[in-house]
Amino acid sequence: VQEPTRRLRTMALLCDAAERDVGSPAGGSVVSSLGGAAGLLKGGELATAMCAHARHGDPVVLALMRRVLRPVCAPILIHIQRWISDGELEDPWGEFFIRNDAAWEDHNWEEKYKLRLEMLPSFVSEELANKILQIGKSINFMRKCCREVRFESRSPHLTRRITSIE
Repeated sequence: VQEPTRRLRTMALLCDAAERDVGSPAGGSVVSSLGGAAGLLKGGELATAMCAHARHGDPVVLALMRRVLRPVCAPILIHIQRWISDGELEDPWGEFFIRNDAAWEDHNWEEKYKLRLEMLPSFVSEELANKILQIGKSINFMRKCCREVRFESRSPHLTRRITSIE
């Protein structure tokens, strides 16, 4: 009886952690469709909140957190893989830590792609995020400006490896 109760308590904590208070520095941009005062975290913000709960000594809680973190972090890892292998950024919900500012022309890579530090997950340092940003910008530049360069992208073994990282 204790193990299911612990799991339910942990799940309740995670649900609370996934909510953003309107009064918080990052809050206020999303309002619940049910008329509530809190919004839900997304992308790197959510991964950071979940990772904070993953540092736990209880093996039951740790196992539950691993199960929860996989689907939370998988989209971030897929975004990273696509960006560094193809130079493509498709993020219609604004969950990734790199933003594509469509207001800038395609040839303005300095302003068009920027880091969104509020979406940076805790397991990616700012230094690493800058390297990821520069790699993607470079690949994007070569794809758009050096059309004669042929790329072998979307290596299936790379995609499987990145999305299976724990």
